[in-house]
Amino acid sequence: MGESAEKVGMNLQYYMSLPQHMFTSLEVSRVTHARASTDYVFHLESQTAPQWAIGISSMFTEALGIAPYNAIYLSSAIG
Repeated sequence: MGESAEKVGMNLQYYMSLPQHMFTSLEVSRVTHARASTDYVFHLESQTAPQWAIGISSMFTEALGIAPYNAIYLSSAIG
């Protein structure tokens, strides 16, 4: 994937990546961003994973030289 992205000049953004994926990104120069938050629906259903509790995962992502981001912002209630 990284080689193909390099050939066409496209950057990559990781989504729902585990730590092993993040470490692999050190070898893929086209990775620029990685999501640092949980799924928003997961947060709404379980109420155990606060949507904006991204401090540790953001620090980990940033330490690897990749910009962290939050997936979405839900502006109204579902249902």
